[in-house]
Amino acid sequence: MSSIAMSRGGSGEPLLGAQARRASLPTTFSPPGSPTISGGRSVGSLASSIKMAFSTRRQLVIVFPMLMLGIFAYTSERSLSNHASTLIQSTQSTASKYWRAGRLSWPALADNRGGRTNGRRVLNTQEANIQWTEEEQWLRNWKWNSPAVHESLQVRLDQMTPLTVYARRFTSLLNDLVRVYQSEENLRDWTRTLRLKTRSGTGIGLGADDPPRPISSGDEDEEWRTQWTSQNGIKYYGGSWPKFSQLLEEAMTGQSYGSCPKFDWEEEYAQLHEEIMTGQRDTRIMEIACSAGNVCGGLADRLIGLSSTFLFAVLTKRAFVLGWEHPIPPDIIFDSPRIDWSTRFRAHSTAPRALYNADNLPVPAVIEGHNMRGPSIDGFWSNFHETYANESWIKVSDARCSLFEHIRATDTRTVPLQMEGLNRGVLFRSFRYDHAGLSLLDMGLKEETIYRCLLNYIVRPKPSSLEFITRYTSYFSLPSVFSIGLQIRTGDRAMTNLTTDAAINTMNYHSQFFQCAREVAETYSQPGQRVLFYLITDSGALRQQALQEFPGTVVTGFLPVHGEHGGSGPVQREYEKMQQLGDKLFDPDQAEKDLTDMYNSVAEAWIFASTDFQILTSRSGFGKIPTWMRGHRGATINLPRSEMDERGRKLRLPRIDCAREKELATFSSIAQEWSLG
Repeated sequence: MSSIAMSRGGSGEPLLGAQARRASLPTTFSPPGSPTISGGRSVGSLASSIKMAFSTRRQLVIVFPMLMLGIFAYTSERSLSNHASTLIQSTQSTASKYWRAGRLSWPALADNRGGRTNGRRVLNTQEANIQWTEEEQWLRNWKWNSPAVHESLQVRLDQMTPLTVYARRFTSLLNDLVRVYQSEENLRDWTRTLRLKTRSGTGIGLGADDPPRPISSGDEDEEWRTQWTSQNGIKYYGGSWPKFSQLLEEAMTGQSYGSCPKFDWEEEYAQLHEEIMTGQRDTRIMEIACSAGNVCGGLADRLIGLSSTFLFAVLTKRAFVLGWEHPIPPDIIFDSPRIDWSTRFRAHSTAPRALYNADNLPVPAVIEGHNMRGPSIDGFWSNFHETYANESWIKVSDARCSLFEHIRATDTRTVPLQMEGLNRGVLFRSFRYDHAGLSLLDMGLKEETIYRCLLNYIVRPKPSSLEFITRYTSYFSLPSVFSIGLQIRTGDRAMTNLTTDAAINTMNYHSQFFQCAREVAETYSQPGQRVLFYLITDSGALRQQALQEFPGTVVTGFLPVHGEHGGSGPVQREYEKMQQLGDKLFDPDQAEKDLTDMYNSVAEAWIFASTDFQILTSRSGFGKIPTWMRGHRGATINLPRSEMDERGRKLRLPRIDCAREKELATFSSIAQEWSLG
């Protein structure tokens, strides 16, 4: 008999970890000797008062088990709380050593006066008093109204309570012996408050304040973090001890568990970037852009492309710039924690920096980066540092000219290059390149952290996005929860044809994902943990059916929308429509839709990155980025997508036993397919 039971039908009971296994305790845990109440009173001294309160044998029979439960809960919680306090002190000591080695930013308080944060000078290359046009001001004023969480999560939040109804009835009698210790809800609120602060960045370009604020990230505000954590402690109440210890580390460092330590190159590059963008150095720019009317991919493809472009901007000492003409400028979607990478939205838009108005600004040449294949992309990037050593402006492009046509037709030693629309990643592949691989080691980057390190350096979700994201991630981080991310990509037809979607995308058709999730839960969840499946899919029909069949297990958010589903045709029609606007930058109705879709995608990706385990669809990019952003080895399985034969019958898929360790996917293996990595 299975050790877990997945709810089906109307019961709504959540999936639970195997109850037969003994609850795990910290390795240094030892049961206390004689439990005491705060104030020093022994448990035995309460016997007489209890006997007086419950004089009959029947009353004592009813109350005695409750008392024993309360005593055990109190003493266990006290011992584990002491263990947590010891761990906090140990973590502070360890973090202090890392800080002295330049790896972490703990424990010294920061002096934020004089434009300094975390011991570094805050950089800001943004211009003040920019005269934005009316359309640009519309974009600046647009705000994503953070929606309510999906009811599948809200049901779980409503059920969060530390004591049963019967225990609450006796709270006044049991006094502080069976006190209401820190609940899950308090821990969730604590985590959410911490992340709203530490995972924030600064608005730049069109998204900047007026006047612009100095560019910094919330995790560098040590003074706030130290003061806040000292006033708002947390205690271990049960569940996964490793997950609780990860929250402690997050409080100490301001960064999620396993994040990058602070390395010298981060500060050095920020200084270099500022000097280039303010004209103190010769122009050396590496830009990734998406030109209007060209296909550049959805959010995942763009994040993969900009991460790779940024890496080589750092390696070749160029200022990184990010510009999307289609569909929405990135500085309206993201904040930045370290550098100002903003540029013009469109060719006739207002320049966010004086550099873009300089008379001697070189005209960038274009390199096509869209849909590069493995051999060509390896040949290009492995020799990039030599081939384009003297180029002043490189812009990764999509469809203006081909890579090899440009190389044959130009003297690449003198012509500045412009590259747009790169949607293929090379971060993992770069470890195999002779020159780049050595540089990555010198920078301290590793496979499990490289995406998290680089993306965290470039972009942060806007505050309104974080407001929504943290409602989910703070719950997923609870030690009593084991979350499995399910990314089921069904194809663009599901987003454009509702009839086809309902007919094809059923639970039976995609059964391998849910069977795998069951096996993962049985194998990797800890006793007593509540298991949930966080489902992201482009099929509305599949999402609705999953919610109905597993009401206590499946949690979901939005229905993702691919910004360029349908390929070049719809994108070109949108571009032709835009050209009819004349001097206008955009159609407000279309911009409203594009903004909402992009914000939804950002929220889904960052929430998915917080799950404990991920089950992905092969040949799809959307689930890969969150998995790499999380950066935890041994917590991902890649499943083939369901296909039909010419008669409309589902093709037989190979049997994959997700309980077996050999089915776990490595980061580099995931990077070999589709959008690479």
